This record gives sequence, C-alpha cells and structure tokens, in this order.
Amino acid sequence: MLSVDRTPEHPDRVASLVIDSVFIAYTGVLRRRLDDKAEIKRKYELLLKIYEEDRVSSIKDAIRRYKAAGRAALESWLEYAAEPKPDPSELLRSAGFSPEALDLEPPDQ
Repeated sequence: MLSVDRTPEHPDRVASLVIDSVFIAYTGVLRRRLDDKAEIKRKYELLLKIYEEDRVSSIKDAIRRYKAAGRAALESWLEYAAEPKPDPSELLRSAGFSPEALDLEPPDQ
C-alpha cells in the first residue's frame, strides 16, 4: 500500500496564508460594519440638524399650505361639475390619488 504524506512542505507558509485569508475576510466584515455605522451616524446628524434648525415645523407648515391649496382647487373644480356633485374622495380615488393626501379621509388604521 502506498503511503502519501499529506503534510505540506512549508506548513508555516500554509498557516500564514490561512491566517491572512481569515484576517482579510474579517477586516472586510469590519469595514462593512464601520461603513454601516458611519451611514447611521450621518443620518442621525442630518435629523439632528433638521430638528435644531426648526425645519420640521416649516416643512409641516408647507405641507399644510399645499394641502389647503389642493382642497381649494378641488372645491373650485367641483363648482363646475354637473349635479349631482361627485364625492371629492371618490373623485381623487378615480384619478389615482389617495384622499388622505388632502386630509379628506382619516388614514387607515
């Protein structure tokens, strides 16, 4: 029976290559985790800046004004509609819009 020696000629080199490949894989995982944490930190800082600059209230105010303008435009358009007047919510739905966008219906719970 033939005996085959399965030990490498340079066991230290093989061990070094294995350690290097494990290290490279581990540093790749660490790099991705650091990148993920950096992205989370960036988003947190952006939110903090938005709140500090009181931009949330100005954004809410702008949204409120756009909704009011949308409702006014819808009411003006309905003045020209034939009798019986269509339901504004159904009219928006038939056009592909959600009535919730103009606060015509409460959001689904």
